Amino acid sequence: MKCLNDDDLLQIGVKFTDFEGSSTREAVQFIEMNLREGHVVFAGLKPKYFPELHFMDGESTHYMMIEQFENQGHAVLNDIRHVAGETYDSEFVLNVVSQLEYPLFSMHVQDIDFSPESKQLFLDRAIQQIMRENGSSKSFDKAVEMINQLPYATMEVRKEIFQTLLQLFVVLCGSRYMFSCYVKLLQVPPYVSDMLHYCSDLAESLKNVVIKKEAQIHIIKQSIQIDDLIERLDWLREYERLTLLALKKEVVKDAEASLWNKPEQLVNGPSQLRATAVTSDSVAIEWEASMLDDHVIAFEIAINDMIHKTKVTRFKFQNLKPDTDYHIVVRAKDIFGNVSQLQAEIVVRTEPNLLGIDWALNKSVSASSVEPGFDGMTFPASHVVNGNSSTRWSSEFSAPQWLCIDLEAKVTVSHVVIQWEYSFATKYEIQVSDDNETWLTISTRAKERREGEEEVEVSEEVIVCNGEGRYVRILMLVRETIYGFSIWNVNVYGQKVASRSLCEV
Repeated sequence: MKCLNDDDLLQIGVKFTDFEGSSTREAVQFIEMNLREGHVVFAGLKPKYFPELHFMDGESTHYMMIEQFENQGHAVLNDIRHVAGETYDSEFVLNVVSQLEYPLFSMHVQDIDFSPESKQLFLDRAIQQIMRENGSSKSFDKAVEMINQLPYATMEVRKEIFQTLLQLFVVLCGSRYMFSCYVKLLQVPPYVSDMLHYCSDLAESLKNVVIKKEAQIHIIKQSIQIDDLIERLDWLREYERLTLLALKKEVVKDAEASLWNKPEQLVNGPSQLRATAVTSDSVAIEWEASMLDDHVIAFEIAINDMIHKTKVTRFKFQNLKPDTDYHIVVRAKDIFGNVSQLQAEIVVRTEPNLLGIDWALNKSVSASSVEPGFDGMTFPASHVVNGNSSTRWSSEFSAPQWLCIDLEAKVTVSHVVIQWEYSFATKYEIQVSDDNETWLTISTRAKERREGEEEVEVSEEVIVCNGEGRYVRILMLVRETIYGFSIWNVNVYGQKVASRSLCEV
């Protein structure tokens, strides 16, 4: 922001028009006219009215872009990372804007022209800002101090701490991401923008952990551990320090920073690679790595020449063939883009498939609800039976919910396998029916999260059942999180019930 002010925007052709009316009718006219003419319209709104912005100060004024607007119809709003093309009732949007006395403005962008002189001016200002940055970590020290207070603070103080931490990580995430895009335009080595981008990702993950911790305390009423927050914060502090060094060396050409050289290779690789769980169609692995000491940020995993990537020291392969050998190789990647020459490798054989036919595979599925999705993503019920463990169904954020599979034949159900996402059910029932109306419960389940399981993306349960029916329903009663219920895959095993002949009848 210090590199580009309002006068600069005018100079390159960006023009602003403020709304000067005082009524809903005038606001509608202003929005519709500017959108019709191809201008960008911004509206000042209070975050407290938008669940997607729950981490912000609810009473503050936050400007969001209006992409589409139809009076007495719908409005489409857009906001970086948090609201992407979300649709709202237009009357609701006007109501929220009116409470702040219509803070609206339009931005005319048709005549923007960056001259070589203006580009150099903005670049010089950015260089001056980077030169003045001394790498102070006061904000990190303050964040650590606040995190250490969490286990002992009152509920009111905890709420303030969570709010402050969320604001910090949202700002770090957004600013580092935007700056990484800017640096890509400069003639500097790509690793610099990659480092900035990783700092953004790490700040985003810290924000998500804070949200989960707050939910644990306020909604689930659980005590929390803070060690993982402190550890990630230490990582971010160290990577911010290294990124500033890289910026000063490559962008500013600072003499002192030029003495620093990024490592040209990652010497150490992963170690102690092991399989922790093996089924007929999946293998879970874990390994050890010196994350912070070696500046490791990700891992590259090859299984029979297929490449996967992860940021944690564990992975689960899905959709494998039963009774088959798999050669698994893991390499580490550091923040500078180096991939380790040393690697860890093992050979694992999947179990034979003793459960038989999956009667749910590619069958029709219905659900009580489906999460609307975000940024174009969809989570339909059909995802749980498509045989692909990288797609999932997700419900609306309420309980109870249900998921029903039509097996298209009467089956004596012996096992139901559910691969839960992070948002699983802590209490649920497996039910069967012949007519999709009258249900018989054949298993009642209660599930608790294991210590350290908060980041596991797939948690598989094999439920032994004994019941007959054409339809199998999972009735989810209690949520683990503030979100809905989410399932990657459902498998139903058993024996088809033989049809009775006319003679037998």
